[in-house]
Amino acid sequence: MTRHAGLARWAFVAMLSSVSGTTVAWAQETTGVAEQWVDEDIVVTAQKRQQSTKNVPATVAVLGEELLSRAGVKDLFQAAVLVPGTTFSRAPDDGLQLTIRGLGTPARTQSFDQSVALFLDGTFLGKGRLYSNAFFDIERIEVIKGTQSTLLGKNTSLGAISIVTKKPGTVVEGYVSGGAEIENGGGFVEGAVTLPASDALRFRFAGKYSDVKGWVHNDLTGGNYPRDRDIGFRSTAVFEPQAGFDATLSYQYSNTRRIGNGYQFVDPDGLLPGDLGDGVLDGHKSSLVSQGEQGQSVHRIKSHIGNLTVNVPLGRNVLTSVTSYASYDLGFVDDFDFGAKDATYFLRAEDYHQFAQELRITSPAEDRFSYLAGIFYFNSDWESAETQIYDTPLAIPPGTIFQGGFRNDFTQKTKTISVFASTTYKFTDTLRLNLGLRYTDEKKDATYGRVAIAPFTFWNQIVNPPFAVTPLEFQDDFVNGNASIQFDVSPAVTVYAGYGRGTKTGGFAESAQVVLADPALPSDAGGSSVSSENADAFEVGVKGSAFDRALNFELSAFLTKVANFQDTTFTGSSFDTSNVKVRSAGVEANFRARLGSSFRLEGAVTYADAKITAPIERPVAGAPKWTGNIGLLFDQDISSDVSFFANAYVRHRSSMIHQRVLSFRSEPWTPVDLAAGLKAPDDRWEIRLSARNVFNDVSADFSGPPADPTLAPSIRVDSPSPLRSVRLEGTFRF
Repeated sequence: MTRHAGLARWAFVAMLSSVSGTTVAWAQETTGVAEQWVDEDIVVTAQKRQQSTKNVPATVAVLGEELLSRAGVKDLFQAAVLVPGTTFSRAPDDGLQLTIRGLGTPARTQSFDQSVALFLDGTFLGKGRLYSNAFFDIERIEVIKGTQSTLLGKNTSLGAISIVTKKPGTVVEGYVSGGAEIENGGGFVEGAVTLPASDALRFRFAGKYSDVKGWVHNDLTGGNYPRDRDIGFRSTAVFEPQAGFDATLSYQYSNTRRIGNGYQFVDPDGLLPGDLGDGVLDGHKSSLVSQGEQGQSVHRIKSHIGNLTVNVPLGRNVLTSVTSYASYDLGFVDDFDFGAKDATYFLRAEDYHQFAQELRITSPAEDRFSYLAGIFYFNSDWESAETQIYDTPLAIPPGTIFQGGFRNDFTQKTKTISVFASTTYKFTDTLRLNLGLRYTDEKKDATYGRVAIAPFTFWNQIVNPPFAVTPLEFQDDFVNGNASIQFDVSPAVTVYAGYGRGTKTGGFAESAQVVLADPALPSDAGGSSVSSENADAFEVGVKGSAFDRALNFELSAFLTKVANFQDTTFTGSSFDTSNVKVRSAGVEANFRARLGSSFRLEGAVTYADAKITAPIERPVAGAPKWTGNIGLLFDQDISSDVSFFANAYVRHRSSMIHQRVLSFRSEPWTPVDLAAGLKAPDDRWEIRLSARNVFNDVSADFSGPPADPTLAPSIRVDSPSPLRSVRLEGTFRF
């Protein structure tokens, strides 16, 4: 094994448990160790009203503040992989590969939304670029699995992630937290304060600064990469003049910069030239791109997100208005030869703006017949210019291939309007039926053009031919919905069965090769047009507790089928997107248990058999069959002033592929995370030392072919999963 002590790791796994599972963190407010072990219903807003997870007929994983803190989570990428059945990784150009239960949107194409949508305090974030926003002052994260199209809307066909930030209370309080990354270098600080002007008007201000180095060393230029700098600020105001009426206004600014990436050459056959590295996935690389910073690629994104949510009582009902705005601009320089040639690089600039308005009315949940109905409007404007420069000569008559450059210019305006309604009917106090429908009409007006950049070669004239700016139009309207039935077997156990249909709209792929110089053609016919994908999701499950709530558990089985799944792969010379049929079937289980007064054991496991079923059966990219982890947590008062805490988690991800060619695969990955610290019993202060991937287990988070035809076909470009990170952090709350 490379860079990890395999025997020690597996001995540690055996010490904890012989079962591999996933930790689902449970949001709860705690004041001391005694109260900390009291299990309460977990309140979520996954279905746009506050309710216990027990009453949600779907799998909802909740990552609470306690787990996020104990695990040392500093961004959404670190948080998502704590959830069973979820993978989240970045392609070299920050294209996201986010999957739930083996399915999600493949990396690269930015003109499409993700099929696992992201919400920040109810704001739908329509672009994957916003998923890397600065991450701070978080109350909880809800990961909703399966189709949730009725209430959450388009592009939630495979699930959704909802981030809930902390809101101001009625007293002055806050925190300051800071620390250092010991293993790789860097530091971070964040804090927040609540300042109530009165009981009716309250403010909270929060901020973050982080500059942390990564786990891959560049032997050519020196330094550890990727180096991530995050700056974030959020202000939130809550106005609550009377019971039932409230207004929440928030604004968040984020400025993120990533220098370098973790991609290195992997050479199983020993054919890699010596100046490109040792060809082993070991956290060492030799690369250079002079157009970036420090000889590395560089990514900069600045974003603004605003939200106004107003709740107005209408008799026994509540009228809710959610008005939101989001924008970002970015500049990328990417080294796409991944070595010292300084020959192939991509330059990208994007500008994005979105506005959304939702109005909905909600009846009391305790009524025998309750409902939620509303209307949603969305408008966005996106501009992208990507220059691809190639300088790797390879003579193929009648000219030279892989030399020359071109620029893809793409614009897209999107307008969406939806109406939706969801109802719950209680036949008895123990039997409930849930039904919902949503009608959506979406239109995309786009333009796509390509300009060749001298020298004019076979590469940028024939393989990637230029074409004039072409107006493109896409329109789709569809009906989605959900249906489920729930039965309380006892006050402690609930069973449910559910079905959902969701749609992720199609359009035009801005990264398509367009070999026939007509972007209006279907992608599999040489153009860039891609159809909408439709998902049908089925789930049955049971949720409950036993032994006076000392044990809480969830079991579920699922089947998801997607027609016209938007599959994208990188061939080494082009990004190909086509519609295929996929399905995923599997089971999930999770539990949490109190073991006496000081110990907790929690874990879960997901088995998801995901595959493309047509036109050719093969595995889905980013779809490990087994994922999960198991964790042991310990808390103990050692005096009236000090408590000791510690936790150990073992995570696991089985092997998976990353492109259509099955040789681009990852080995199984089983990192061990440890943390220990001291804190005040009332949580006033805390000192914590946390280590992720203690034994340096290594696998590829993402894998693809190099954009260099002079290299042997067996050579890959892999990004090693995050190696060991050790952080010392202190927090003071007031």
